[in-house]
Order: sequence, then C-alpha cells, then structure tokens
Amino acid sequence: MTRHCLHCMAKAFLLSLVLLVALTVLSPVHATTAPHDYSELPAEGSPIDVPGTFTAWPHNPERHRTALLSAANTPKLTHRVSLFTGKFTTQSMGDTASFWSVDFEENYLVALAYAQDMLDLGHDLRLGPEIGIAGRFGCRWSTEIWAGAALRHGGVVLFDHLHIEPAFTLGLSWIDRSIGIERTREETQNGDATLLVYLGPELAFASPRHPQWAFVYRLHHRSGAFRTFGNLKGGHNANTIGLRYSF
Repeated sequence: MTRHCLHCMAKAFLLSLVLLVALTVLSPVHATTAPHDYSELPAEGSPIDVPGTFTAWPHNPERHRTALLSAANTPKLTHRVSLFTGKFTTQSMGDTASFWSVDFEENYLVALAYAQDMLDLGHDLRLGPEIGIAGRFGCRWSTEIWAGAALRHGGVVLFDHLHIEPAFTLGLSWIDRSIGIERTREETQNGDATLLVYLGPELAFASPRHPQWAFVYRLHHRSGAFRTFGNLKGGHNANTIGLRYSF
C-alpha cells in the first residue's frame, strides 16, 4: 500500500515538474515575439522606439494583434483570487487525477483562495504565498484552512486563442473535523487528520484577450506524508473546477 501511494505521489510530482520545465523551455520563444508593454505604442504610421534587443517597426494593427496574443507574459498580473468547487474521492492522488473510473464520495467542498507572486525566479517562473478556506459538506459539515507557497509558470498561448498556465501549491492544511475516507483512515490507522500536508497542482485556461479571467482545474490534496503528519499515510483528495480573477 505504501509503495502504491509513493508511486501515485511521484507521478503527480513528475507531471507537474514536466509541465513547468516544458513551459520554461518554451516561454522565451513567446516572450521575445514582441515588446511586453503594448500600452505605449505610438499612433499608426509612427516609428516605434523600443530600447533593448527588440527591432523597431512602423505600427501595424494586425501585427500588433498577433504579437499581443503570442506574448505569454502580457499583462503581468500578480494577484489571484480563485473560487472553486469539487467532489471528494475515496482514492489516491494519482487515481483521482486519472479522471476515469474515479470512485467519488457524497462529500463536496466549496473553496476560496488568494495567491500573490512575490519572487521572480526567472524563466517565467514566479513564487509567492497562497491562503485558502473551504467548506466541506455531505455526511457532515467541516471547515478547512490552508496556507503554503505557490509556484506558477507564466504559461503559453496556443493558436493565439488559448492561454494555459500551470501552478503547484505546497503547504499545510488544517480542518476542524474529518469526513469521508479521511475519517475512516483516522480510525483504521489510529491517526489524526487535523493538520496535514497540502498539495494543489492545477491548470488555468484563459483567453489572451481577457487574461484576468481563467477557468481552473485543481486537484485538492491532503496527505499525512507517510505518517509524518497525524500518523496517517494518506488523507483526502478532490477533483475541483473553478473561476479565477487576476489583477
């Protein structure tokens, strides 16, 4: 059982790492397509004087539109507020993320999270704090509060119409009472699910024309990190979807 849990968590970490590395490699291609600040472009027909490595050209609305949709970093939004909801499963993190043959509980959550980019790590990677609160309900009501560090990539734009941005949150999660499979695991493993590790791998999908709004998928995960916290091997997992506003 422990080997299976390790395998599932390793798959989740590797998938997030592969996404972040792949987008880090791809991001310079998009970032150098055009200047990042389009708000200071002169009127049509005037020359563009942009310092640095960019070549000046006369303003062309169509070229401007294409460049704007291809630049993954524009505009630079550092605050994110997310509202999401989902359903808990009885399975491991890896099985929950598989999306097929998932065994769902009749337990749900509604959550609100706030994150801010504070450190620019280069290669379009940003790091900052995240805090969140969730109401968990079904068999009974439960409250969850988590806090951690969120690593986010600026993402890439596909076909000039879809901006995809991955992120990964690692921290601690506190609940006032356990529900579902988490409660069962407390009883069978003689553990305590009050304070566990929190993991939140996610993908955000947005239109480059309206980058402040995004549709978000997040795997909401609590874990004892193999009895490091609460004497539990595992915790609780939920597939969630939501809406994010960035500013």
